[in-house]
Amino acid sequence: MTIRGVAFVVIALGYSWAWWLPLTASGQAIGFGAAAPAYLAGVPGPLVAAVAVTAATEGVAGLRDLGSRMVRVRLRWYGVALLVPVALLGVALLITAAAGAPVPAIAAFGMFPGLPATGVLVVWCYAVLWNGLGEETGWRGYLQPLLEQRFSRLGATAVVSVVWAAWHLPLLPVLTSFAVLAAPAMLPVFWFGLACLSVVLARLYDRSGGSIAVVALWHGTYNVVAGTAAAQAGINVVLTVGVMAWAVWAVADDIRGRRSAVAGT
Repeated sequence: MTIRGVAFVVIALGYSWAWWLPLTASGQAIGFGAAAPAYLAGVPGPLVAAVAVTAATEGVAGLRDLGSRMVRVRLRWYGVALLVPVALLGVALLITAAAGAPVPAIAAFGMFPGLPATGVLVVWCYAVLWNGLGEETGWRGYLQPLLEQRFSRLGATAVVSVVWAAWHLPLLPVLTSFAVLAAPAMLPVFWFGLACLSVVLARLYDRSGGSIAVVALWHGTYNVVAGTAAAQAGINVVLTVGVMAWAVWAVADDIRGRRSAVAGT
């Protein structure tokens, strides 16, 4: 990893962990609908790192480029980013209902860790604008393209997934939504889930012409359908399996594309 990449990782983790490690040390548990300002304050660490490193290394021109990608309009891909997570939710609801699980109330989609219980629209706006842009400006908007200067897209995606998983570590014993993943033996499972999400988001970023807004919209919408109280009765498991299947297909398609390109040369 380049010096810029190392600087980004240090700042992203350092900023977020400065807020989160005291929560971890205190043994505090943050449940659905429980306000936690320190947790929320640490969320945009990747954005802070992307802005800081870009300003230091590329100046105003780099910041202008980063800002343009944060708001880049790609209407077709906005539709994909919004509708695919909702479609996955529909499938998950059908499967869990068929298995006898109760259908969650709409209000349960308005209960997110760290936020007071509120409406679905408020949670979605938070998830897209704070959680989505706060993370994706760094992960896909800065680190992924930087790593692709030295690695293939899949190689860069793998590195991003490791950093992304490490960034979350102080939260595993804190957020009740992560309770099942807090045991050390579950860390490989946690990383693999994020690796699959990284594959999906990196592909979406590439296909949308480098629109951070598109991946932030997907990320935020997915967090609403998979990370709220409504998803805890098995819906999140079905959604995770769906993302894993999509990621496997995307990796196979990338490999097939590279082989075709080599064969054509």
